[in-house]
Amino acid sequence: MSEQELQSVRREIQNDSEKIKIVYWSVGESEKLVHETINAAIKEHLEHYHELSDAPHEIIVVGYSRMQPVLSDNDTLEHTLEYLDEEFGDPDGDRTKPTEKMREAERAYHAVILAEYESWMCEPVVRHVVDLRRWISDWRMSRASRLFDESGTSKD
Repeated sequence: MSEQELQSVRREIQNDSEKIKIVYWSVGESEKLVHETINAAIKEHLEHYHELSDAPHEIIVVGYSRMQPVLSDNDTLEHTLEYLDEEFGDPDGDRTKPTEKMREAERAYHAVILAEYESWMCEPVVRHVVDLRRWISDWRMSRASRLFDESGTSKD
């Protein structure tokens, strides 16, 4: 992978992360999501190899976003009216029909619930191929630059 291609992949990952709220990353698809950064997912993946030379040349990293639940119109309203009719309605009469004001109230209710509710369920939304050897090289360079200042003196 050329430097230009690598930069393009990095920009694509950054753009995807900004457009879509990615909350977890994994290498490949995973049922257990724990890594909040792409780097953490890759580092954990590398722990599975006794030698770095055993690792594949490329891996696929997957970004996950929280699923957005959908509430169906009339579901809450129908259940509420059914309960009210069973408890307080005329046993021989017709069922109560929802009014437009009731429907508006249900839509407002759903909007508030969905705005405040945070889904636990996640779904894969982004997949990127990462040149693993290039990532390792970049990670080592980044780590070395944090350990030493520009004069080569250790920061520790």
